[in-house]
Parts: sequence; C-alpha cells; structure tokens
Amino acid sequence: MEDEEITKYLEIEDLALFLKTAMEHGLEHDYLAFFILSYTGIRGGELIALMWKDIDFVNHTISITKTLYNLSNNPLNYQLVTPKTRKSRR
Repeated sequence: MEDEEITKYLEIEDLALFLKTAMEHGLEHDYLAFFILSYTGIRGGELIALMWKDIDFVNHTISITKTLYNLSNNPLNYQLVTPKTRKSRR
C-alpha cells in the first residue's frame, strides 16, 4: 500500500465552518487569530509577536519583522527574534 499524501489545507467550505465554530464557541480572540492565520499565511510565532505598529490599517498591510521563539521548549522562556531568513521578513 502506497503512502497517502496528507492534505495540508482546508477546503473553503471546511475553513468557513471552522471559522464559524471558532467565532461561536471559541475563546475571545480565537476567531481573529485563526482568521489572520488562514488568510495571510503567517506562522503562529509571527502572529503572537505582532504589535500594533506592525499593522497598517490605511494600506491594509501587516509587517512581519519578528517571531516568538522558544529554544528550550520552556513555557516561561520565550524570546522575540527576527525571522529565520531575509525572505521571512515581509
């Protein structure tokens, strides 16, 4: 039996249901977080590291200049660092 390729995305209908569920049954900011992750492609650490100055509401852009990094997998030891590569800074 050949290895089946695992789909790494949601179909649009599944995404809509997921976001609706997050809005109706999630925690306070779940919907917004999942919406941003779904439609921008940023990573979780980049989302968590966002600051208000990174968001340009006039031009509808978000600047990704840092990410939250946890080298030791210790929940109390996080660092804000630049993304891994120059291309990641977007």
